[in-house]
Amino acid sequence: MTQQRYDSWVISAVFNKLYERKGFSSIREAARFLFMNHSTLTRWLEGDTVVYDPQKVRGVAISLGASTGMARHLFDLAVQTHDTSASGFHLSADPEAGLAHTPFTLIEAGAERIDIYEESLIAGLLQCIEYIKAFASLEPSADREFVEKVLRFKLERQAAIFGSKVPEMRVVLNEAALLRIAHCDFYEAQIDHMLDLIERYGIGIYVLPMSAGLHRAMFGPFVLMGFDQPVEREIGFLESYGAAGEWVEDRSTLDRFRRLYKSTLQRCVELGAYANADRGMAQIEP
Repeated sequence: MTQQRYDSWVISAVFNKLYERKGFSSIREAARFLFMNHSTLTRWLEGDTVVYDPQKVRGVAISLGASTGMARHLFDLAVQTHDTSASGFHLSADPEAGLAHTPFTLIEAGAERIDIYEESLIAGLLQCIEYIKAFASLEPSADREFVEKVLRFKLERQAAIFGSKVPEMRVVLNEAALLRIAHCDFYEAQIDHMLDLIERYGIGIYVLPMSAGLHRAMFGPFVLMGFDQPVEREIGFLESYGAAGEWVEDRSTLDRFRRLYKSTLQRCVELGAYANADRGMAQIEP
């Protein structure tokens, strides 16, 4: 089958996750619940649909439990599937809404493979509760309600990843992300949280030391994700490109960032070794 454009693939991938969450016993049961023909629903879930009915997409998304913001984003994607001149990519028309109101987190949760490079922050999937609260509090208009909202969203995002099927995951943190919080009272809690994730889920967390000098990854953070469902696909998200980041799927660009990730890993140390060395130095300081 010809590879789907990004817009139609996203719709299919998100509906697969929403469908799974509902726990239907069969496609026919789901089709009756959604007032759909079961063959149409099957095509949606198997990735065989190229052009979608926007109104139907929005209605089905809401029926499956999507937020109104996510349903709106899926509606926009469905509209774009009718434009044969479009690239297939679509970023949220409301960047201020953040990840909570886009399909990003469901797409992320469906990945079989995730490689992350972070330049200045602890990756969101690795943040402990104290870090989340401290970072959310930096928002100029932040109040207690806002901080709690951010905390709920990030913990839900983490739970979606570290559930029954944890993807193969590697995370490279520039040492700057750790040095930035080295004197915060939650530093040790953040380190211990990441070490626990390594032990419990077998993910890889690595530190790119400042002593490694200049490196090409300094151009900014990025995420590479691999999928097997609804069809095999590789996607990259280049966070530092453009106001809202840039999604990429062309093979040459992905191969370039794969090579960059591989070369960056060669300069890294495992988080456990970094933490042990750091704590050892702390013990001998007067």
